[in-house]
Amino acid sequence: MNIIRPIDAIIVLNNIVNILGEYYAESIAMIAAKLILHIVPIITPILWCIEKTKQAIPGKSVKRFTTNEVELKLLASIRVLESNLINHVFELNNTTAKMIMTPRVSVICLSGFLTFKINWWIPNIVD
Repeated sequence: MNIIRPIDAIIVLNNIVNILGEYYAESIAMIAAKLILHIVPIITPILWCIEKTKQAIPGKSVKRFTTNEVELKLLASIRVLESNLINHVFELNNTTAKMIMTPRVSVICLSGFLTFKINWWIPNIVD
């Protein structure tokens, strides 16, 4: 007697879901987006109430993990390429627009009234 084991059912259903997801990804995503669009306004107040209730209950609070600039720079020192990128981000944070602007007196420009001759680089063959 052949009995379907739970693992066999999971494998078959997983393959079916993967195939359906591959062929109908866009339509499934649109349906899911519409459902989420309607569910979020319903769930948001409930989650807000749960969060406020959790804050009002005295007891041991959960410590939230944060990372500051010093820790990021320490992590960035591990790899050279990543550290250069992160250091440039911190440098950009301290940069003002005046520091990177090109003064107007240093800019070379053309008058807006000048015309441009099309195909000026092609020699005139027909006289």
